[in-house]
Amino acid sequence: MRLLTTIIFSLLFTFTSFAKYEELPQIYKSAIDESQGITNLLYTRDSVNIRNGADTNAPIHTTVDRNTEIEAVTDVGGWVIIIFDGDYRFIRSDLLSTTKTERTYSNDDLYVLSHIIDAEMGVESWEDKLYTGSVVLNRVQGDPYWGNTIREVVFKRGQYQPTWSGSFYRHPSQESINAARYLLENGSQIPCNVVYQAEFKQGKVWKKTKAAYYCYE
Repeated sequence: MRLLTTIIFSLLFTFTSFAKYEELPQIYKSAIDESQGITNLLYTRDSVNIRNGADTNAPIHTTVDRNTEIEAVTDVGGWVIIIFDGDYRFIRSDLLSTTKTERTYSNDDLYVLSHIIDAEMGVESWEDKLYTGSVVLNRVQGDPYWGNTIREVVFKRGQYQPTWSGSFYRHPSQESINAARYLLENGSQIPCNVVYQAEFKQGKVWKKTKAAYYCYE
């Protein structure tokens, strides 16, 4: 029931934007009322869009940098209701953290990982972007055969077709960049011995999505 409710209101937000309390659907008013005026301080994990509705198609109010302080009210259906510029706005919950994010990776790590994620999964789901990038990180941490750095893994001969077809070099979407940053800051999101990602099986399957098979070593 909760999933169905979330889907219904996500569809509503695709066509309508809200900011004032009185304009919000009841599900969000109720969540705000239950918070009893208590807010929490969160930080953006990356450069993120603050939206006027709880949907990726809702109008963007503004974009803020990584580690921006956010006054969060509550979380509903994967979106955090926040107070920003005097009104209620929305940020996807996975883009927020309780602590500031310290950068521990190089510009080249971000460049290569975001480009291969976008080249492999540019129009696919956030889930597939995370899984694809995680395969790269698992290879870096696994058998030296794959390479010892993100660049070595991605450019290993015969492994990633976009590196020789040229699609690797197109500018990645913001979502692909966000996925790469999330992985570099939080690590692989799949079992460490899942090192294959392709449109066909390459061993024992860990998970199959619409876009790919993810298989164990």
